[in-house]
Amino acid sequence: MILGTLPQTLMMINPLQTLTDVIPMEFIVVIVVIAIILIVVGIFASSYTVVPPHEAHVVVQGGRGRKLYSSRPDSKGRVNSKYFAMPIVQRRARLPLRNKQLYIVDIPLRDKDLAKFKCDVTCWINIEDPVLASERIGEQHRIRDFTGIEDDIKKLSSSCFEELFDENGLG
Repeated sequence: MILGTLPQTLMMINPLQTLTDVIPMEFIVVIVVIAIILIVVGIFASSYTVVPPHEAHVVVQGGRGRKLYSSRPDSKGRVNSKYFAMPIVQRRARLPLRNKQLYIVDIPLRDKDLAKFKCDVTCWINIEDPVLASERIGEQHRIRDFTGIEDDIKKLSSSCFEELFDENGLG
């Protein structure tokens, strides 16, 4: 008896049976629509950016110019600290708004008699105009590390010391 029922069971399962015969088409459509909605919501949720209080984001879009997003009020008194980031269409620079300490070691200098010596400089930097700072500093890694500003401070300190030595006759 067992052998007699096995072929009948195998005959009831048709390998050519389609998915729509087993699952109703309406159910498949509902699942596909829900999946598409979840993907769209996920994309929008991941692109929505809220700027932290200690940062400013300068966003550049093709043909629209630069726009500043930060917790600081703009010239009209408005605070604009959230936006949708589209990495393919936009480029953005993230700038720190908190005080940043730079400690520059061993700046080579010369006195009025051209004797060599080295000095260390400690300075504090605070960005007041993020749009201008992003233009002048350039790439994101230079903004984060302030490497461009360190080079400028080295040049500035060497010229200031040379002027100081020339004026006061120090040496």
